[in-house]
Amino acid sequence: MRTTVKSAFALGMLLAALAGCQRNDTARTEGPAEQVGQKLDQAAVKAAEGINKLAEKAGKGMEKAGESMQNAAKDAQTKNGEKQ
Repeated sequence: MRTTVKSAFALGMLLAALAGCQRNDTARTEGPAEQVGQKLDQAAVKAAEGINKLAEKAGKGMEKAGESMQNAAKDAQTKNGEKQ
C-alpha cells in the first residue's frame, strides 16, 4: 500500500513538472507545415468566394434567359393568334 502511494505521488509530481514545461501559446511559433496549412485554408476560402460569385452571375444570366424565352413565347403566341 505504501508503495502505491509513493508511486501515485511520484506520478503526480512528474505530471506537474511536465505541465510546467509546456510552451506558452502566445510565444509559440508556427512551423512550416502549419503555415502551409493556413495558406491552403485561406486559398480554399477565396476559391469558395469566387465560385459563389460565379454561381450568382450564372443564376442571374439564367433568369434573364428564361425571361427572354417567356417573352419570345408570348410574342409567338400573339403572332400566331393574328395569323388565324
